[in-house]
Amino acid sequence: MLGLALLLLRALPCFAQQGTTAELTGRVASAGQALPGVAVTLTSSSLQGSRATVTGDNGGYLFAFLPPADYVVRFNLEGFTPLEERVRISLAETARMNGELVAAPLQESITVKSDSTRAPNVSSGTNFLGSELQRLPGPRDIRGAVLLSPSANALGSRGRLVIAGAPSWDSLFLVDGVVVNEYLSGQPHDLFIEDAIQEVAILTGAVPAEYGRFTGGVVSTLTKSGGNDFSGSLRDTVTNPAWTKQTPSPAQPDSLDHINHAAEATLGGFLLKDRLWFFAAGRKAETTSGSLTWMTNIPYQTGSHEERWEGKLTHQITPRHSLVASYINTSLAETNVIDLRSSGKVLGLSSLIPQRWQPSNLLAFTYQGLLAGNTFVEIHDSRKRYALRGNGGRSTDRILGTLIVVRGLSANLNAPFGCGICGIDRRDSNSWTAKTSHYSNTRWGNHTTVGGAEGFHEQRDNNATRSSSEFNIQTGSAQIAGINAYPIFNSATLIDWTQPLAGSRNTDLNTRSAYINDRWDLTSRLTVNLGLRYDRNHAKDAVGRLISNDAGFSPRVSATFDLRNDGRHRLQASFGRYTAKILEGGGSAQQIGTFSEVGWRYGGPEINGAGIPVEQLLPAPIALAQLFAWFQSVGSVQNRQYLSFFTDPRYSSVFHGSLKSPAVDEWTLGYAMQFKQGVLRADYISRDWTHFYAARVDTTTGQQIGPLGNKLDLAWIINDDSETVRRYRAVELQGSWRDRGATAGGAYTWSTLRGNDDEEDGGTFATSGPRNLPLKLYYPEFLGYPQRRPVGYLKQDQRHRARVWFGYEAPMSRGSLSAVLLQRFDWGHPYSAVADIDPTGGTVLYQGIPTNPGYVLNQLHMGPYFFSKRGAYRTDNVFSTDFALNYEIPVRGLRLFVKGDVLNLLDNAAVVSPDTVVTTGFLKGSGLLAFNPFTQVPVEGTHYRLSPPFGQATGPTSYQPPRTYQLSFGARF
Repeated sequence: MLGLALLLLRALPCFAQQGTTAELTGRVASAGQALPGVAVTLTSSSLQGSRATVTGDNGGYLFAFLPPADYVVRFNLEGFTPLEERVRISLAETARMNGELVAAPLQESITVKSDSTRAPNVSSGTNFLGSELQRLPGPRDIRGAVLLSPSANALGSRGRLVIAGAPSWDSLFLVDGVVVNEYLSGQPHDLFIEDAIQEVAILTGAVPAEYGRFTGGVVSTLTKSGGNDFSGSLRDTVTNPAWTKQTPSPAQPDSLDHINHAAEATLGGFLLKDRLWFFAAGRKAETTSGSLTWMTNIPYQTGSHEERWEGKLTHQITPRHSLVASYINTSLAETNVIDLRSSGKVLGLSSLIPQRWQPSNLLAFTYQGLLAGNTFVEIHDSRKRYALRGNGGRSTDRILGTLIVVRGLSANLNAPFGCGICGIDRRDSNSWTAKTSHYSNTRWGNHTTVGGAEGFHEQRDNNATRSSSEFNIQTGSAQIAGINAYPIFNSATLIDWTQPLAGSRNTDLNTRSAYINDRWDLTSRLTVNLGLRYDRNHAKDAVGRLISNDAGFSPRVSATFDLRNDGRHRLQASFGRYTAKILEGGGSAQQIGTFSEVGWRYGGPEINGAGIPVEQLLPAPIALAQLFAWFQSVGSVQNRQYLSFFTDPRYSSVFHGSLKSPAVDEWTLGYAMQFKQGVLRADYISRDWTHFYAARVDTTTGQQIGPLGNKLDLAWIINDDSETVRRYRAVELQGSWRDRGATAGGAYTWSTLRGNDDEEDGGTFATSGPRNLPLKLYYPEFLGYPQRRPVGYLKQDQRHRARVWFGYEAPMSRGSLSAVLLQRFDWGHPYSAVADIDPTGGTVLYQGIPTNPGYVLNQLHMGPYFFSKRGAYRTDNVFSTDFALNYEIPVRGLRLFVKGDVLNLLDNAAVVSPDTVVTTGFLKGSGLLAFNPFTQVPVEGTHYRLSPPFGQATGPTSYQPPRTYQLSFGARF
């Protein structure tokens, strides 16, 4: 792999920092005239040795691949007074430091010192130092940093991070330059230790060509690396569920008084000064907390035990060559958990996963070298391993191991989601990068030419199914009586058999990329970036079919204009195309494993129907026994009379041509102002997505005979932009200010996210998303009604979002006391009145049922109908005032500290997860009438009914987190 990277380096000049470094550039002049031949020296405690260069004909210079840190820059030229400046260089950014030298008399040597602030970068986003995260109230991890930045929220499915309007799985997360995205959700794995975080950079717009395989944002985290001085820390973070105030919900979990600890330790230093540094860190956390089941409100306890270990070596082989090796290993054991790949809600304790394990590790090597005076090279190779063990049920019995999915309540019953005895779910990745950076002076301006190549390989091996018995029952509703949930089985109920395909199945997703960028300083006021990225995909799904063998170009161009030629007022504009990675199955990843799916309509007597007294209702195991007794009486899996649908990845779908990766086109316009105490910045971002994943089933896609001898409608997996819309518009405002002991900062985002892209919801019909089903392409005769996919506000839309903080540090006779107040505001997010209907008339008859042109309908048994505009309703606005108080005192070379956090100090109780249940005639016994979705306008109370608590809280988790206390203490040196 490294040999291939070296060959590519010879062919391509390279650009920028792959998430672990930064660069410094500038121009040296005297009386407005460029000064060539100026010796520029760079020193820092984070740099092994020092760096030196000489300015070119236009007075320009560049230092590339620098570790982010505070630096001292010295300019020296015979006949001029030496100049010394200080500058902070942030992760994944380009800092600019210009020097103005003054002619000096012979033999006079004067050093001028100043504290200069870094000029804003062209990319929109923000950076947080690890030390800043430690002072602020709340989490100190990647997620906490992202949620402090503009254009980000936690409105993705199951509370996942969403950046710049993209689907939650479509942002890029890096730790020390290595991709740490989880394979299916796209969220970051916790492959870091909080106290080891040096800096987090979040890029939300105008992202350079160096970064690819995303349409959201880029989050790069750098961990510490040791130094010429020994340093370290010890910390214990203490929490207790009893310290959390209860929400207004009448039902509450048991009042659990249990101290939870999260202990961390770090140690860094040198083995050889300026030659060999080391850094090591560890974390061990045990937590126990109380919770309640959904709607039935049965109390239970959850627990976790997690260990993380990290080590890093930084070796300067020669003054021109260095090597960094890092390794982190984590293990997480959990008890009584809910698999978030499901609905995330359970109605009974039997649906909890009793115990599961998640081991992972990350190994990375980075080489950096200076080939010539102005040519730098970097090679990076890494490997990530992750496994999920025991994630699901433990019984193969048809009663004990069968999952019941109550669609109307979006909740599970009777057994855990997934199979915990079907083998290990392995999700691994490998990546490599190779790049160079070359700086040159020309008569037309200074050029920093950067480019490179990279490869990313992702693989998954999983043989599980949706339940340990291979059966799951899809039913419309359940009767809730106290702590008991009784499933309703009727003609709308489906018996779903997920049979694993024979043999081990592995996905194989590969991307090879190359990029080039020229940052061109046309004048001292105008800088232009011209970038181009090329990505080629070669991907196979779990049954060995070719998903994609396609390539595309992504241009990235931007310009920055200095209004006064002093670095304090800048206009910035950019255009860029960002291309996502290919998803497993072309956007329809098998959330569990690889299996065929067969569904039968239940044709037996109604069980637990409307009007039955509570004392006569049958609990789930007995109801299941009656259902399976009927199923066995009609031939079980050999039955054809009640067969409703059949899908098999080998026979029921085909990739109609090579898929293209989804992409987004972005325009940005920004203004940045720098003043003595801080920076202000405003950015406008416009994004439009293309190349959506889609499925097509119509009279032209054809049919096939499956392995059971059944005729099957064939689905084409394609890209389609004819009907699907996803548009994001945003204005970002952010700033920071510092004056003596006082600091302030914050970010505000105004944004809209509109469309009808259903990818984030997933699970539509018999597919398992993310994949769109356009009106005119997917069974259009039955599903072409407009209210199935109206355009409106998507669930991740958030009109207003703000984070503002103010801190003050007061020196005391012994030590120092600091306080930080953080105010959070989140505008309510949208939801809709939407429910399933039967557009085929297969279970619920209505007047004007469309004529079937010959479909088997094996991939269709229901369809959603929006009884309101998409996003017509909004949750409550969320206000949260958080406060942190930190006291630090020196004792014999140590700095002892204690910190207390209070989250949601005012104990606001906004409803953030309300009831959204809508009942239709699809639920037998509801008393509601079916309607023609093409010609009729449904009437509330006649054709549909909102649940009595619609839009209201249903339990403790419906509210924002209440007032919570946290205490941490330890020592640093």
